[in-house]
Amino acid sequence: MAEHDTGTIGASTPHFMIIGAAKAGTTTLYDDLSRHPGVFMPSAKEPDILHKADGDEAARRLYALHFAGAAPGQLRAEGSTGYTMVPTRPCVAARARALCGPGLKIIYLMRDPVARIRSQLAHDYAVGRLARAEYDAAIRDDPRYRELSDYAMQARPWIEAFGLEQILFLSFEEFVADRDATLARVFEHLGLDPAGVRAGKGVSNPRGSQRQTRFAWIDRVVRSAQYQGHIRPLLPRAMVDLGKSALTRRRPAPEVVLTPQTEAALARAFAGQAQELAALGITTLPGRGARR
Repeated sequence: MAEHDTGTIGASTPHFMIIGAAKAGTTTLYDDLSRHPGVFMPSAKEPDILHKADGDEAARRLYALHFAGAAPGQLRAEGSTGYTMVPTRPCVAARARALCGPGLKIIYLMRDPVARIRSQLAHDYAVGRLARAEYDAAIRDDPRYRELSDYAMQARPWIEAFGLEQILFLSFEEFVADRDATLARVFEHLGLDPAGVRAGKGVSNPRGSQRQTRFAWIDRVVRSAQYQGHIRPLLPRAMVDLGKSALTRRRPAPEVVLTPQTEAALARAFAGQAQELAALGITTLPGRGARR
């Protein structure tokens, strides 16, 4: 296993992060990278420490617990999509630099903005965040659906904090079309030997796999900083999976079909996205991949 330069990384903070929009393939990539012996990726993918911890010292303590099982020389990683939720959480990138240092590597996944919104709507209904499958109303009433697909707005703070050279931008569509080639690019970005590591066969967290908690108090507990930071890292994965089966239920989401008016409004909202990304120096286009 190769040793890595950790001079600009804290003693227990991540060496790299998988960020980007929810429903853009971050869980699948996380699971693929976890197969590499040079990487330590806890089973709790999204600790959300940077925006949940009460102060920098608390964040360092939570990271120390989160990565307690890492072996010497392994790269530590997390994958919190909650770190790209501007304007709701505006200062996460600056805090990441303050805690992790300028050497933090970042992998940012994007997806066709409208396809991502459809997938998130189905997910939110399945887990109970939407009481009814009134998808057009959800888009109209909750600006976060559009905001999370505004990749220029979400990526800008990370570019300002770390520079383009530290960030690998990936397209979900390019990733699912050729996972092995995408993994090779990721390993190169991280300075890891890709030998012997191949992508998995399935997609993690696919449509229909999401489950709704049976009681509201359960959802509050599992989302709390106490559980995520202090209890969840200590639980074996088998125990967590058993708990999910016992305390959740399937809630199949009706197909996401939007009205022509909503489709047109979304098309207008994202019409200039390619130009906005190019202005930031980003050469990867969601829905397609990197411009050659």
